[in-house]
Amino acid sequence: MNAIILAGGKGSRLQPWHAPKCLLPINGVPIIHRLLTHLFGPNEQERIVQRAHICIGYRGSDVRAALRELGWTRLVEFSDAGEDAPMGKRSVEAARTLAKREGDAPERTLICYGDELADVDLKQLLAAHETESERGRLITFAAAKQRLTGGAALFNEGEDGYPCELHIEEDYQLLVNIGFAVIEPDCWKYLGDSDGLSDWINRVSKKYPYAVGVYKHHGKRATVNSLADLQYAEEVWR
Repeated sequence: MNAIILAGGKGSRLQPWHAPKCLLPINGVPIIHRLLTHLFGPNEQERIVQRAHICIGYRGSDVRAALRELGWTRLVEFSDAGEDAPMGKRSVEAARTLAKREGDAPERTLICYGDELADVDLKQLLAAHETESERGRLITFAAAKQRLTGGAALFNEGEDGYPCELHIEEDYQLLVNIGFAVIEPDCWKYLGDSDGLSDWINRVSKKYPYAVGVYKHHGKRATVNSLADLQYAEEVWR
């Protein structure tokens, strides 16, 4: 299985950091390097991901240079749909590159966010996907519980359309998509150029209601969108 890593982000909310977001160091180690190390693992014989295709955008030449310096040249390749290209366009470009190399449409693919840190068990994720594949499973994505800051306002809607029985639940948690998604080849035709990963998953789910499944991740994870997130990530990944 190949992986497509979406790594074109700027990280504009992380100023004074100005390099590509995927190169942001977590305790001195770039996010993309941590992700690739996790995907390929220490044992080549047990490797689930054989090659990673990295969709670059903002200052893509910096990402290429950094990964070359970190020694990933043999296991990665790149496509660049442009600095402002949406996720769908980047992914389609990556799929075309994979198709040219494989001589056909891409096989089963793992889609990852290039700015998400999570120690998702890839074997268990794939096993959860394959268990349901005979029943038409097309996508299995990893999700983790996340507590809502400030609590959640929960209510029932009355007959007049206004909320009633409203209360705030302080410890309310939601399952949040963390960007590790196993995608079957039939899904590519439902990906639009302007789609994000969530749009894509929603479109497939609407077409085939039982074809999308969730793998619940209970390990470490961090999305770095702010300096506070960065501090939290560095505490988790010491």
